[in-house]
Amino acid sequence: MISGLKRRRSAIEVDGLTKIYGASVEAVTGLCFEVASGEVFGLLGPNGAGKSTTIGMLTTTVSPTSGTARVAGCDVVEDPIGVRAASAVVFQDPVVDRTLTGQRNLEIHARLWGVGRSEIEPRVAAVAARFGLRDLIGRTVDTYSGGQRRRNSRLPALSSPSRGSCFWTNRRSGSIRGSATSSSTSSAHCATRAT
Repeated sequence: MISGLKRRRSAIEVDGLTKIYGASVEAVTGLCFEVASGEVFGLLGPNGAGKSTTIGMLTTTVSPTSGTARVAGCDVVEDPIGVRAASAVVFQDPVVDRTLTGQRNLEIHARLWGVGRSEIEPRVAAVAARFGLRDLIGRTVDTYSGGQRRRNSRLPALSSPSRGSCFWTNRRSGSIRGSATSSSTSSAHCATRAT
């Protein structure tokens, strides 16, 4: 450590992370990396390299076979709720129910992430206004253009109470996230792409 500089906690720490499906399909084998707070990190590799499985383990939707991973200091196996509270994910494909309104989709996502009932309506309204969906939010998602659906699918990250954020939402969120820019929090912006 350089004298006089305070070391910041890593946003993501991965050590020996492994996922084996069944008896022999090694999706991820012994992965190790660290992402510093505020760092932009790209996870690149060919199709089938384990990028989505790795993100699944980091977001607690896939259980690791072995190894460890920590997000904002929270272990993905021992403290999945802490990991989810400290992170947000924007999926490759829109994760919205096209038969519901944009408003209802956002309300459901907010409830899934533990946003209190009294907070949901004002938070969804603020996010919808900020991202130009105020006039669309009452319509069913199947009437949206492709770009409007993608914007609506990214908004749950903002309607959740997480401290971290994805790159797309963080660039546009400004004051909506409030605590996302607090000096006491860590964030990393991750993206995956097949090469």
